[in-house]
Amino acid sequence: DDTVYQIKVTADDNDNGELVLDTVINKKGDPTSVSSLDFVNVYTADKTSAQFKGYKSYNGVLDAGEKFTFELLDSDRNVIDTATAGKNEEFVYDAIEYTSATPNIYTYSVREVNGGDRIDGITYSNTIYQIKVTVTDMLDGTLNAAVEYSDGVTVGPINRMNYTNTYKADDETVQFKGHKTLEYRPEKLKNGEFTFKLYKRATADHNSALTELDTVSNDINGDFSFKALTYTDKDAGNHYYVVKEVDGGEKIDGVTYDDTVYYIDVNVYDDNNGSMVADITVYTSKQPTTPYNKSVLDFSNTYAAADGELNLTGTKDISGR
Repeated sequence: DDTVYQIKVTADDNDNGELVLDTVINKKGDPTSVSSLDFVNVYTADKTSAQFKGYKSYNGVLDAGEKFTFELLDSDRNVIDTATAGKNEEFVYDAIEYTSATPNIYTYSVREVNGGDRIDGITYSNTIYQIKVTVTDMLDGTLNAAVEYSDGVTVGPINRMNYTNTYKADDETVQFKGHKTLEYRPEKLKNGEFTFKLYKRATADHNSALTELDTVSNDINGDFSFKALTYTDKDAGNHYYVVKEVDGGEKIDGVTYDDTVYYIDVNVYDDNNGSMVADITVYTSKQPTTPYNKSVLDFSNTYAAADGELNLTGTKDISGR
């Protein structure tokens, strides 16, 4: 208490051999007299604060400046603060101050924005942390704020909030298609008449070792398709293939088979936006260094009947001789 009292004592002789004391007490600055000296001290503990922290783990790639966002909610589910973190970074909320131990328990929750969703290959954590803050007056002029985290799963104390997001690109699928043309034969093209093979090349070298992957035949319209090839995130890199016609270059039953060989190079990569991408470049044995720009592999066979012989015979009649 900073109160200052002024005390004035007046002594008078009462003519009876005694001094009579007259005491006047008043607070400094206040002329009103008071009868006693009263001092009142007030106890108030200093304020304290709590600061909530978490950590973001992520196995993918983020663009420069790209962050994940986390919301802090009060007990009424109102968002009272947000914090952000990049890949494998800590996030921290502003400190919250407490000036009294009454009430002494405060509750909050933390959630990730987009929690539980999958966006551009990123699966966001759906964990919601509950936070309990217990404020205690230590009776020495200080308050203490004890923080407890709970994720609803972990047994025992949790030192900080941990959020883990995962990235996986969607698979990419490609399918090589072709078309067979048969020229000059009076009879129309038959279903399944010609056969084509798809091979995997060992290297970029057009003459590298081949491993057969698929065999197909044309339909009645001349179209054919090989089985689809699927690339996952583990298949990033270059893949090499060959497509050619069975009996290519041969002449069978008047049909000369196309000897064209297609060399297909596939570059597979992750676009970091949730998709595997396959860039396809095709070359041919006839133009091995110039990209083939059509989406369909064309094979053209020609028909020519074998040469024949015509033998003419006759008889000679002579009359009138």
